[in-house]
Amino acid sequence: MDGQIGLIPASTFSGYNGLFYHKGLLNDRVRTDYFRRAIKAVVPEGSVVADLGAGSGILSFFALQAGAKRVYAIENENIIKVARKVAQRNKMRRRIIFINRNSRTASLPEKVDVVVSECLSHFAVCGGMVSELAHFRDKYLKPGGIVVPRGIRMYLAPVESGKYFREVQFWRGNKYGIDFSCAQEFSNNNVYIVSLGPGNLLATARAAAEIDLLAGYPDEMLSVNTDFTASRSGRLHGLLGWFDVTLSDGICLDTLRAEGLRSWQQVFFPLDKEIRARKGERISARLSLKRADDETCFCFEWAVSGRGFSESHSTRKSFPSYSQEKCRHKTCRQQADGKERNAGLEDMVRKAEKNQGYLNIIERRLLCA
Repeated sequence: MDGQIGLIPASTFSGYNGLFYHKGLLNDRVRTDYFRRAIKAVVPEGSVVADLGAGSGILSFFALQAGAKRVYAIENENIIKVARKVAQRNKMRRRIIFINRNSRTASLPEKVDVVVSECLSHFAVCGGMVSELAHFRDKYLKPGGIVVPRGIRMYLAPVESGKYFREVQFWRGNKYGIDFSCAQEFSNNNVYIVSLGPGNLLATARAAAEIDLLAGYPDEMLSVNTDFTASRSGRLHGLLGWFDVTLSDGICLDTLRAEGLRSWQQVFFPLDKEIRARKGERISARLSLKRADDETCFCFEWAVSGRGFSESHSTRKSFPSYSQEKCRHKTCRQQADGKERNAGLEDMVRKAEKNQGYLNIIERRLLCA
C-alpha cells in the first residue's frame, strides 16, 4: 500500500484557496461518498443547514439534495466565488446564503438544524478547524440538532515501512560528490503524510484521543504516553498516526483501512535509525502536540524507546522551518478548557479581521493614488 510521500509542515497550511487543492478533495470519491451518505441520512426535509469551510460547496449541495430548505455556506477563502458560480449553474443559488467570513465571526440570522464540515486535517486536529466547529455549534445549533461529523478517535502505533524510512534518510552520505549529511537532522524531525495499511503496524494501536463534536470542547492539543507490545517481529521505523471519524449512526470512516482514500492519509513520525523489533518486546512511545500562546503555530514532539535504544524528536528542529520560524521566541500554552479557549479565539479573529480591513482600505487608496 506504500504510495507517494508528502510533507506536513508546508503543505497542510497552504493552498486551501486554490482550485488544485479542491480538485483533490472532490477527486476523493471515498471520503466524498461517505459524507454524501451521512448528509442524506441526517438532513430532514425542510431543515436549515450550515456548512463550515464550504470550499467548493459540495456539502452544501448535498444538503439541498437531501431536502434542506436553506443552507448557510461559510467560507473564509476566495474559493467561495467558485461555489457561488456552481450554485448558480445548478439552479441552487436562491437556497444557499454564501458568507465569506471566518466561522468564528460569521453572523447568522437564525439557528440551524444541522452543522456539517469536512475540515479535518491529517491526524484530524492539525488544521485547527475542530475547535471552530465546536464554537459554531454552541452559537448556532438548535437544541437537539445534528453535527456531521459527530466524533473522532485518533490512534497511534509503531510502524514498519522501509520505503518511507529510506525517503526520510535521503540526506545521508554524498550526492554528486557533496556531503549533505548535515541536513539529515532536519529531515528526521519532520512529520510526513504517508499511505500505509494495517499490515505495516508492528503492534495493536492505542487510542491517542477521542473528540466529541456534538458536545465536547476540544483544545486541539495532544499528550500521549503509552506502551506497545510487538505483535510480530520486524523493523521499527517510527510511529504512525491516523483517525476514524463517525459521521452519523452506522457511517464511520477509518482513515487507515478505507480503500482508495486520498485526502486523509496517515502521518509518519520517523526515527533516526532502523530498529529490529522482536515479537513480544515492549516499545514505549510518547507523543505531544503543542500550540503557541497566540495560536499562530504548533509543534509535534515524539519519543520512542525499547530494548537498547531511545530517541526523541521535535518539529522545532525540522526543515522547512515552519515550526522554527513561527515558534521562535514563543512559549507553548498550557492545556485549556476548550470553551474558554474558543471565546479567546473569537476575540483574536475579530481583531485580525479588523486589522485586515484597515490594510485593505490602505491598499485600495494606494492603488487609486
